[in-house]
Amino acid sequence: MKSIYPVFRFRGYLALLLILVLTSCLGSVRKGPTVLAIVNGYPITEADLIYALEIEHRREDLSKAGKIRIRDYVNRLIDERLLVEEAERMGIDKEPWLREKLRAFMVRESVTQLYQDEIASKVKVTEEEARDFYRRNYVVYKIGIIDVPTEKDALKALQEIKDGKDFAKVVNRYSAFKSMNRGGVKYTRRALSRSPEFERIVLALKPGEVSRVHKINNRYYIVKLIEVIKPRMEDFEKKKKAIMRTLRKDKEGALAEKYLKKLKEKVKIKVDKDLLAYIEKDREKKELEHDRRTLAMVNGYTLRVSDFIKQIKELKKPEKLDRLVQRWVDTKVVDVEALSRKYYERSPLKEKLQSYKEQLMRRVFIGTTIVPDIKVDEEALRNYYMKHKDRYRTPAEYKLQRIVLKDRKEAEEVIEELRAGADFSWVAMNRSRGSNARRGGMLNWMQKSMMPEEIQDVIDKLEPGQISPIIKGKDSFIIVKLLDIRGREPRPFEQVKSIVYEQYMNEMVSKKVKEFVKRLRADAQIEVMEDNIRRLQERFR
Repeated sequence: MKSIYPVFRFRGYLALLLILVLTSCLGSVRKGPTVLAIVNGYPITEADLIYALEIEHRREDLSKAGKIRIRDYVNRLIDERLLVEEAERMGIDKEPWLREKLRAFMVRESVTQLYQDEIASKVKVTEEEARDFYRRNYVVYKIGIIDVPTEKDALKALQEIKDGKDFAKVVNRYSAFKSMNRGGVKYTRRALSRSPEFERIVLALKPGEVSRVHKINNRYYIVKLIEVIKPRMEDFEKKKKAIMRTLRKDKEGALAEKYLKKLKEKVKIKVDKDLLAYIEKDREKKELEHDRRTLAMVNGYTLRVSDFIKQIKELKKPEKLDRLVQRWVDTKVVDVEALSRKYYERSPLKEKLQSYKEQLMRRVFIGTTIVPDIKVDEEALRNYYMKHKDRYRTPAEYKLQRIVLKDRKEAEEVIEELRAGADFSWVAMNRSRGSNARRGGMLNWMQKSMMPEEIQDVIDKLEPGQISPIIKGKDSFIIVKLLDIRGREPRPFEQVKSIVYEQYMNEMVSKKVKEFVKRLRADAQIEVMEDNIRRLQERFR
């Protein structure tokens, strides 16, 4: 069921976009949508602008883009409308493939809305539930493990333990896994739950007790429970969001299973089990690729043998055929219900469909009318490569040392020691709380994108050998030393030729589209409602 219902993860709109949405909704109650421009008699409204901003926000973080210029967005919408009109003149809107794409989009979005209405909106997770989950699943079990390949070795080890020999010495003598090197290994209850057999062994023990011999996956195990460590509730806040996501996912999954079962009672489902058995036996037969017999039906949906064989060939890993058929049935059951709700006849899906249709039309129009006129040769690509050579360098890699400290006071003490000439490695080994403290805080070579964001902001200001100021991390204070930088070598043209081609084509297409739209604007009737745009711009301020 989880694969059928894609969970819509709301990313969060900008505060100013939220203001736009709310005020436009209130305004529409009084006097309808605000028109920002009219292109050959077609109105471009505030709702169109809001949708454009939503799409833009999915591509980039507009909160870092500075002040939004409404006029620029309106101009873009005017250009897009002119391209759609040209696509309509070519008859692209009547193409069968377009109808198929729109139907697939309509089904997908209808299912998403159905999931929101019937599953996501009905699931609530409380903080108390999250706390209870934390108490139960973040208990830490410190255990010793003897892991041997034969039952004979396991029984001998167990007998030595019963005879009073030290568990750690028995581990070192028999076990492949030296679990007692640090006095035992620690697992949270949640980690143990990933191996139910192992979880049962540990939970059956009291601190100090040793289990009997257990066979798991052709290995033999003896477990000693050394200590049970209850979770610190003061650490709950760090885990809270992740726990609430887990609980929501589990609740939604359970509710979705129940809902699917209920939906199946409302539709007619038919699966030809004899035909499925025949396919299971002779799936390699070539004639099955053209077999039009019906394998399964859900209301008006039909799964034909040829389509099913195509699905089998597209599988990345083998799967039982009855499960594959069942998944198709489940999907179609949900599609039937989602389409019966007719979300596509009302907002916001109605507008989304129109926008998606226009987007497809513009792409096809550009691909069939503008792109073929762009000629690309080797010389043009080489010239583009030379002009933008910095784009095609290998990524820079940085060698750093790091000191991680608990509070600012301690960090200020350490930075003073370093400025006074203290050895960074020695200070890291003696003061740092980082996992690499024993190595003098030494980190592996890494690209900037692999660093925490707070370190990325500082690293470009350092020269090799320099030490950073104190950096505020999520729950610590950090000091880094830049040891060296490598990379940034230009890659040969032949190695990046496909990237150069793509970037060159993107720029040329953008240039040609702008030239084409400029000609369209000259012949179009365009009226821009400057007062409405100005009032809208004020709301952004």
